Amino acid sequence: WDELTEIYDQLLAEHPDLLGKRDLLAKLAAVHDRHLDDPRKALNAYVGLHDIEQGELEPVLSMERLSLLLSDWKTLETALLAKADLVFEEDERAEAWRRIGELRQHMLDDAPGALEAYEQAFDIDPSHAPTLDCLIALHEGRGEAARLVDLYQQRFDLATPEEDELKFELMTRSARRLEQDLIDRPRAIESLVQAIALRPDSAETRAELNRLYRAEEMWPDLLDN
Repeated sequence: WDELTEIYDQLLAEHPDLLGKRDLLAKLAAVHDRHLDDPRKALNAYVGLHDIEQGELEPVLSMERLSLLLSDWKTLETALLAKADLVFEEDERAEAWRRIGELRQHMLDDAPGALEAYEQAFDIDPSHAPTLDCLIALHEGRGEAARLVDLYQQRFDLATPEEDELKFELMTRSARRLEQDLIDRPRAIESLVQAIALRPDSAETRAELNRLYRAEEMWPDLLDN
């Protein structure tokens, strides 16, 4: 097998525009992967194969598997981006974009890129609550109040009956953003009303709501509260 790979390497080096380059790279990758147990050289061959045949999924899946094995995060990103373009099922595309987001966020230290990837995943599957959680965390780091308020409401709508505490937190955070950053007290009041419905015994939240009622001169609502 070593002699065979040397022949393949020599042919590719001497004839970079060889008509059968694709087949040679496929064979070279298979030998390194299956017979010589050399994941790095196998990965390099699969990358070369992908450069030639960007519309084929099989080399991309091999790149994904080997780059994960080698902790080669940039190549894994390349593989997942290609996979997101090549797979047909929407759940697979959304999953690929979520993995790109996780990779960029945790391994590549690329918060803007992670945000872009999670937004892509959310556009494909807006019912996936963990994606929303990631988007909220990243947007909170950027302080984008208007987008955050929308995300809080979307996550609120997706919450399960067991997530009442989360729903309460989302509405109180939404109220703060609306009042302090967007200067929209009426909508802040709406958020606090939703929060109070979830936790009627929260004196602090009720006091905040009363303060906003006074500021807006909503006397009947203040008396009711």
